[in-house]
Amino acid sequence: MVIAYILSVLGMLALQWGVHTRQGGAGILLGAVLLVIALVKTARDLGGVHADKKQLLIYLGIHAAIWVAGALLYEFILGVLIVVGVLIVGAVFFGGAPSVGRSGAVERPEDEEGPGDGYDLSRMPTIVYDDSNRQWKKRDVFGDHIVYYNNDGGEVTIYSGQISGTTANTDAGTFHWY
Repeated sequence: MVIAYILSVLGMLALQWGVHTRQGGAGILLGAVLLVIALVKTARDLGGVHADKKQLLIYLGIHAAIWVAGALLYEFILGVLIVVGVLIVGAVFFGGAPSVGRSGAVERPEDEEGPGDGYDLSRMPTIVYDDSNRQWKKRDVFGDHIVYYNNDGGEVTIYSGQISGTTANTDAGTFHWY
């Protein structure tokens, strides 16, 4: 049913474009064809000739409302579509909008972070592994560093500037996580 309404909206926009331009015959024809397709699809989805007449009338009324709204609000709808189109093109060409984390702070994608960029330590996992694949568990998180410990009583400090992707290069060796 959604496809039928999308076709109806596209038909309404095409017809209104045809009405509002000098050489809009193609728009008027395309709008009429899309409307017919939308109406036939709606009737077919509801059971064709065996459809409940009251339900069919309601669904066809929605098509009529789309077309009346299009006739009254064509320029507004066109403006909204242009703004949305510009935003989509801008997001595609300029990298999109930044994501917002749980804390409300703007976060950059992980691949844009590198040494010295101030990695968000709250995103560090509870367990990291050293070069020998020994587990190190998180003890404390401080402003610019985090402390991990192992079962042998060892302790290592990882500073935010030492983190790149899913590894950290420290004085005690390289640590990684999944």
